[in-house]
Amino acid sequence: PSVSVVAKARAFPTIDSSCAFRIGYKIISYLNTGSVDSGSSMCLAGNEGAGYTAGLARFSTQYGSALQVINIYKADPNYKKEFDAFIPTLQKYASQQSGTLAGLDGFCDAWTRASGNGDYFKGAQFTAMRTLFDKPALDYTSDLGPRYPITKSAILDTLLMNGFGNSGEALGASVAATNAAFTSDTAGNSASTVTAGSVSVDEIVWLSKFLDIRDQRTNGKDAAHSDAYRSLIKSGLYTLDSALKFTDYNGNSVSVNCDGLV
Repeated sequence: PSVSVVAKARAFPTIDSSCAFRIGYKIISYLNTGSVDSGSSMCLAGNEGAGYTAGLARFSTQYGSALQVINIYKADPNYKKEFDAFIPTLQKYASQQSGTLAGLDGFCDAWTRASGNGDYFKGAQFTAMRTLFDKPALDYTSDLGPRYPITKSAILDTLLMNGFGNSGEALGASVAATNAAFTSDTAGNSASTVTAGSVSVDEIVWLSKFLDIRDQRTNGKDAAHSDAYRSLIKSGLYTLDSALKFTDYNGNSVSVNCDGLV
């Protein structure tokens, strides 16, 4: 990147700062739902036996994350009781990790209605994302020590797509394989380094390798996601701290700003 980009990057805004956090999640929302702003209303039946997945982070009825969103929303005085009829069934399925859809007829309609309730339900999803995914993902990679929001966003996107774990497509496996690819200190121009095992690696050099490894381990399934982050890298947009554009899987330019919750 140019000298001006490197100089700007030294401030290291965190993924938790309002703009960087929102832009990071808007990128993830677009990659997962095809929309920067309306992913909160998405609700789909998963593959057979996988329950419903819904919202900004593919919250699951099978594993209880959808229920956690609803519990946060239910505590808001603006809750309109959209989910009251489903909560006992959701509690049962979450405790059993059951992916059945029985007893959940109308769940997606309720999710869509709730998404139209101002920013209240979207805010509940936003809070749940931080608790369930953002903090655990960063804790999981704390030894690595990434500082740029673009790296943290790519790590979180990988977690949402492929889960935790140390084998196959999972986040841990991709991080470990990326670290193993570096056997000596590796310089770069990003003004930040990460700890890859026992060596120090320029953060954006590490991220670029991580995206390659992710594509290899997913047999290209996540290539559209990786390419979006590569377009940001190419433009030197590491900090995600102001309105930006990236290139999507169809070659379209996608504009993202800090407006709204996500």
